[in-house]
Amino acid sequence: MRVRGRSFFLVRDPSSVPLSRRRLRDLITQWDLHLDEDSETALITTTSELVTNGVVHGTGTVLTVGVHADLGRRRVLIEVYDDSLALPHRRAAGLYAESGRGLLLIDQLAIRHGAERAGLGKRVWAEIAIPRQPRTRHRLGFRPCQAARSVARRLSAPLRPPTYPPGKAA
Repeated sequence: MRVRGRSFFLVRDPSSVPLSRRRLRDLITQWDLHLDEDSETALITTTSELVTNGVVHGTGTVLTVGVHADLGRRRVLIEVYDDSLALPHRRAAGLYAESGRGLLLIDQLAIRHGAERAGLGKRVWAEIAIPRQPRTRHRLGFRPCQAARSVARRLSAPLRPPTYPPGKAA
């Protein structure tokens, strides 16, 4: 199972929304995730919406943001914790309203999403699909037993005489 996870804290302030996007991009780069344009847009937009909801409707001074990439299932889970017990619900947004469309956006971008009470607050989350990730030497390094067996097989294999192209001898 190839899972990566990280949590970080944000002050419950509107300036934390762009900061959350930067932190997400840093994690994507650090984990060497290969995203297409659709999955990157979905991740960034969903993170913005979840953090914005925590800033606007949450209580307390701090938000906790969790990002978990499950490469085997090809999913990234974004979760935001705040101190409010009030669960989010969809609202009908007027034509010119500046808010009220966040959950509708998340519903369209995420594979699954939800909210539940957690401890003294709530957890609002969404799962976003990501493309199949290429295997790299870096990722193979996370399986030392498999790498050791592979090396042992190569070392214990019988030696083959070198082959030369036709017309060329050693």
